[in-house]
Amino acid sequence: MPLTGIKQINAGGRLMQGICFRITVLVFLGLTLAGCRFAISPFGTDAARLDQGEQAFIRGDYPAAREAFTVMLETATRPDTRAAALYGIACTDMITAEDSQAFLTAMDSFLQASTGENRCRNMNPRLLIRAVGHGTALMAEEKKEAMGSIAALSEREKKYKKERRKMQHLIKTLQDQISALENIDQERQEKNTRKSQ
Repeated sequence: MPLTGIKQINAGGRLMQGICFRITVLVFLGLTLAGCRFAISPFGTDAARLDQGEQAFIRGDYPAAREAFTVMLETATRPDTRAAALYGIACTDMITAEDSQAFLTAMDSFLQASTGENRCRNMNPRLLIRAVGHGTALMAEEKKEAMGSIAALSEREKKYKKERRKMQHLIKTLQDQISALENIDQERQEKNTRKSQ
């Protein structure tokens, strides 16, 4: 009978180990699926700054997002932390660009932040999607304005061409009238010259 008790204790110990393992796995999956990827990250306080920057970005508070990413960059001791900060700054600069030139400059910064040693492995794609969407809207608006300017210039050119043809016709008419008057004047002079002879 004591042997049965030992088996129950061992079975109970294994049961507890299995339960602890399952709880650990569920907590890990829960944190990961809930978006708390930095709760187990080696970044520590950098994870909080990154999360703070991302949350501010998603809320549309771009000055606060840039501030969080900048502080993170200034205090970064690891290449992956630096890369995540550069990524956040580049995305923030892209979404706050006021024209396509500023957007393209920020895009260059993003490309530099996403290559080589600066390559960020913990990129939040929502930041990039919003930033690129903003850049696309900027370029579409500038294209629309440029097309409107081209259309206005084309209309102005048509108007000037019409006025030019009108002026050329008027000049031709005046030249014809001057020629007719010169002919009349010459005929009078010839008559006067004949009469005086």
